[in-house]
Amino acid sequence: MTITSACAASPEQPNSVPAAPNSLQTLIDNASKGDPNAQCLLGVKYFYGRGILQDYNEAIKWLTKAAEQGNANAQFDIGLIYNKGKIIPQDYNEAFEWFLQAAEQSDATAQCAIAGMYRYGRGVAQNSKEAFKWYKKAAEQGDTNGQCALGIMYFIGEGAPQNYTEALKWLNEAAEKDDGNAQLCLITLYYEGEGVRKDYVEAYRWALLAGINGKDVAKIKEEIASQMTPDQIAEAEKRAKEFVAKKEREKTEDANFPDLK
Repeated sequence: MTITSACAASPEQPNSVPAAPNSLQTLIDNASKGDPNAQCLLGVKYFYGRGILQDYNEAIKWLTKAAEQGNANAQFDIGLIYNKGKIIPQDYNEAFEWFLQAAEQSDATAQCAIAGMYRYGRGVAQNSKEAFKWYKKAAEQGDTNGQCALGIMYFIGEGAPQNYTEALKWLNEAAEKDDGNAQLCLITLYYEGEGVRKDYVEAYRWALLAGINGKDVAKIKEEIASQMTPDQIAEAEKRAKEFVAKKEREKTEDANFPDLK
């Protein structure tokens, strides 16, 4: 289970005589004074044991304090803790309530979580239309999981009328971000010609990329290749290599210029 660490510490300066390293003591002081960002970050530190002794009870205490003050990151984290049920008893109803509060603050990850709970009826009555609505909100914010899920729902007509054009659009958005599940779906769309012209080269390209992402595509890849010419296979391989190279360049740029993101 991974909880967010996107909580920003308070900008106040450290105490002159700290009882612990300045940054940590300042964080504790600010959290104790009611700063929700500091409370969230302190909760995350306790959860992972980063610079402080790991203590799940303290993590939950501080995350809850921050969540109750409206901190969306903390609300999502508490929801995730209840949803997973690994360090406290699983409670989908509590998870839903916390996820919803974060989702209503436009937290895309929480919107995806709420969508999933509506889709599968966890902590709330099953409702495909509500699931679709929340996935769409997340997708429109650029959330990759939301884009993939929305594409699938459009493809099968769940929660909204079937729409292959929209399915292709959203699945492609996620696949271009190297989402293996979306890439897996695109194989079928291009191979079967569902909502798009049949294109074995594209189908094979996505099969190669999905395979790199750990998806079991050996059988479908062999099936597609049996209907392709050597030149088509070579073209698909070329496109896949170009995609991988592009992603590697993006990773390098992100590492070299993190402040530009």
